Amino acid sequence: MRSLAQFMLDNSTNWSEAMDAHYHDQAQFVREFRSFMGMSPGEYAARKHPILGAFMKQRARVWGAAAQTLDRPDQVLGARARGAPAV
Repeated sequence: MRSLAQFMLDNSTNWSEAMDAHYHDQAQFVREFRSFMGMSPGEYAARKHPILGAFMKQRARVWGAAAQTLDRPDQVLGARARGAPAV
């Protein structure tokens, strides 16, 4: 998710630059991406993502993370305590 969010938020980034540092190499990233998304990173990148891209940019601006799975637990609990909806 961190790699996907980085790729979606920065139009100038390629997959090699967006790849999370926890991957040992590009082959591992590609295998896990294909397993999770059902397609290769290149196939995903070739698609248009106007709604998802806009959503992720706005969510990152407002909540500090482009996707809910990237929220730190303390951020989510703090937001709920302030009455913010669980996104």
